[in-house]
Amino acid sequence: MKLSEFVFLITIFSSSTGESALNRNCGLPPKFEVARTLISDDDVHVHGTVINYNCIVGYVGRIRQKCVDGTWRSVNPSFRCELKPCTSPGDIPHGTFHLVEGEDLVFGARIEYTCDEGYRMVGTKNYRICEADGWSGLVPYCEVVTCSPVEEPENGKIVRSEQFGLEQNFPFGSVLQFECNSAELDIEGVKEIYCLANGTWSNPVPKCKEFICMEPAIENGKVIGNKQIYKYSHVLQYQCNRNYRPEDIQLTTCTKFGWNPLPTCTPIICTIIPIDDGKFQATKWMYSHGETVEYACNTGYRPSSSNSVTCEASGWFPNPSCVAIRCPLPNVNARFEPYHSWYFSLETTIAYTCRNSNSRKYSKCTLSGWAPQIKCPGPCSKPPNIEHGDFPYTRYSYHSDFMGNYRCSHNYRLQGSGQIKCIDGEWHITDSIPACIEQICGKPPTLTNGRYSPDLAKYNEGTWVTYQCSRRFELYGQNSVRCTSKGWPEAPVCIDRSLRCPPSPEVENADKYNSEAQTVTYQCHPGFEREGSQKIKCINGQWSAVPTCTYREDCDRPPRITNGDIEELARALYQHGETVTYRCQNSFVLDGPNQVRCSSGKWSAIPRCISPCSMSGEDLEANVVLLDWSLSKTVYLKHGDRVKFNCPSGLHIQGPAERFCRNGKIEIPKCLNENTFCSTYQYLECPSCSGAEICVQYHIQKVIPSQADSSTLSLKALNGIGNAAFKVQKTRKARNNILKFSIKESTDAIVNVKYSDEQSSIAYNNPVTGDYCLTYPADNSIIFNVTFSKIFKMTFKKMT
Repeated sequence: MKLSEFVFLITIFSSSTGESALNRNCGLPPKFEVARTLISDDDVHVHGTVINYNCIVGYVGRIRQKCVDGTWRSVNPSFRCELKPCTSPGDIPHGTFHLVEGEDLVFGARIEYTCDEGYRMVGTKNYRICEADGWSGLVPYCEVVTCSPVEEPENGKIVRSEQFGLEQNFPFGSVLQFECNSAELDIEGVKEIYCLANGTWSNPVPKCKEFICMEPAIENGKVIGNKQIYKYSHVLQYQCNRNYRPEDIQLTTCTKFGWNPLPTCTPIICTIIPIDDGKFQATKWMYSHGETVEYACNTGYRPSSSNSVTCEASGWFPNPSCVAIRCPLPNVNARFEPYHSWYFSLETTIAYTCRNSNSRKYSKCTLSGWAPQIKCPGPCSKPPNIEHGDFPYTRYSYHSDFMGNYRCSHNYRLQGSGQIKCIDGEWHITDSIPACIEQICGKPPTLTNGRYSPDLAKYNEGTWVTYQCSRRFELYGQNSVRCTSKGWPEAPVCIDRSLRCPPSPEVENADKYNSEAQTVTYQCHPGFEREGSQKIKCINGQWSAVPTCTYREDCDRPPRITNGDIEELARALYQHGETVTYRCQNSFVLDGPNQVRCSSGKWSAIPRCISPCSMSGEDLEANVVLLDWSLSKTVYLKHGDRVKFNCPSGLHIQGPAERFCRNGKIEIPKCLNENTFCSTYQYLECPSCSGAEICVQYHIQKVIPSQADSSTLSLKALNGIGNAAFKVQKTRKARNNILKFSIKESTDAIVNVKYSDEQSSIAYNNPVTGDYCLTYPADNSIIFNVTFSKIFKMTFKKMT
């Protein structure tokens, strides 16, 4: 029994041991998506079996599995198959790449290349894929985008094109700048264009067009003339409506930035100002244009002219001022006591003895003059001399009431009648200031591509000049012109025979015929009247002025002009082609054609009558200035008349001594004491003025300044009209202030002089060359505004 039990136990033990070994074996090895094994797929793998896996294509690494107690386990957890990496594909010049598939540069990843702005890709593919043996395909290439060549604009140029020639393509980012060949041309379009990333230019190539200004709309004013378009540097003149005045000068110039200065009309207002030794009799402090107000002077003073002044564009006119009542010594043949002065204050009594008698008389200076009046009845001695003339009556003396006329030398003409009259021993002017005016012309008009002869500095009236063209040029117009009292006529033109004109223009209501070489004749249709020349000619590639043919219409009564009229009795209707003649009242000067013509229902341009200037003994007395003759009444000077003034002994004149009547106004100079103190002057804010007594500080448009020395200012206009504005003030205080300056050269100049704290100004229109002297209050400065053409030169002088 014990034996059987033993056998049974062994059997059981043996059976249990075999079953345990079987359970430690492993079944099929695991499968991996990214790895494969070369072991056959046996059903059973004993404990301890190790299987190696190989990574599939595109993966790197290894996997090892071991059968442990019936379970497959990784030999090393770090063993695995990973995606095979690719090396960096590298950046490309002017471009870059981006990962578009995958998360890293590993097998299967896809990158795409893009070019920088302004570059485009060269190649068939813009992408690459990371494959088992590296990146697929070739690296693409980015080349720069270019823009097509650019032609220079007509009458213009490209001022910067970097290192590229104009006939080559321009790379992206290139900048071209354009400029016109002349200051009279303006860029139409943009001045810079850029080569864009799409291979086109940012803007079209600009054009150079003639710079123009349109006629400005002036509020409360109007343009003088009928032009609608003005070219570069052309000058426009305008006028303001009644009760308005120009804010600046009445001339404005067409510039690249428009009209300069801007034509502006501002309301004319005058304010009550202090009057030395007097005051306004006013009820308000501001007056409008045309309003009149009176002022009164203190005892012992009188108004320098009228005691009633009117508000005008330049301020109060005449200037309200009070002068001490003084009595001048009359120009009579007598001995005076005292004799040291030419003027005597109020209530002064003097004694005088007429040279033709021995009686001693007395007279007192009163409010109404000398009382009793100083007279020495008797003859006159020889009358005053005039330059370039004489008094053709040779006598030892001239009886009272004798009248005679001056006469002038050859090539000089007499201003006015030249008549003077002897009254109680004094020579008096009867109607005008005698003067002899030289009858000459300056240089004749120049001829482009030609010359004239004789070539002189000046020409006497009546002298002929002959023009002649250079070779290859043909003279068009009169070959000889004559110097007249009005100057030179228009010069002829030299025509370049090689230049051809475009087809001749058509004229409405007219037929044209080619009568001569490069000449066209127009014939108006019946019932139409021609205005202008019947023939036009090709002149240097352009046709001369083309005529017009207008329907014949009658005109109404001719327009009236101020201070003038037509010579005949005016009718209600005038036929086409009729003319009328205008004339001015006595002492007024006709400006413009004296005859006007009725044409197609309209009158041609009418003239105007320029007002005369008036001058009285009181005007001379106010400025302590003299003439060579006495004034017993107010005389009237015509526009353009000249007067030469002088001073009593011991005084000097505020130059120039010779003044002109301009548009109804004449500036009478003053006689000043030689001992009057003048301080040193300099221009304001002049950084280069250290050590200089007088120096230049200016604000100038379209002019070139040059400085010969510290006291000379020379201005030259670049195109058309020049304008310069500058300020002068003293460097040290003085009780009296006088500025002396000399105008050396002047062409069509208008010099406006204004004191800094006063509204009124002094205007010199076409000032003559010579010395000038200005006085002004202490602690003040003087502002000069000069408008001129060609050249203007002035010198400032130090006075002590």
